[in-house]
Amino acid sequence: RADGKRGEGVTIGPDETLFLFTDGVVDTRGASERFGTHRLRQTLSAHASLRPEALLVELEHVLERFQQRAQSDDTAAVALRPAAQHAHAIAMPTRAPARSLPSSKRTGNA
Repeated sequence: RADGKRGEGVTIGPDETLFLFTDGVVDTRGASERFGTHRLRQTLSAHASLRPEALLVELEHVLERFQQRAQSDDTAAVALRPAAQHAHAIAMPTRAPARSLPSSKRTGNA
C-alpha cells in the first residue's frame, strides 16, 4: 500500500469462490426496483456449487430476466476459485513433439 501499512489477506478454500462485482450489478433496474444485494446473495447462494464460469453465466441470465430498462451503468463481475494442485497438469494442452525441417526448407532451397 502507498501508506506503508500492510494489507490483510483472505484465505480462499478450494470449495469457495471469490466474487467481485461493480455496482451496476446491484443497480440493474427491474420493473419497480433495483436488483439489489439481497437478490445477488440469493443468486450466489442458489448456485454456489457451480464452477466460476457457470456461476457468471447464470448471474448474467438472472440479470437479463430481471432487467426492464436500459442499463446506464457498467455491469461487471469476476468469480475466482483456487485451482486444485493437479489441475494445471490436466489443463495443459498437449503439444506435438518438435520436428526439424529438412535443410532445404530451413535455407529456402528447393
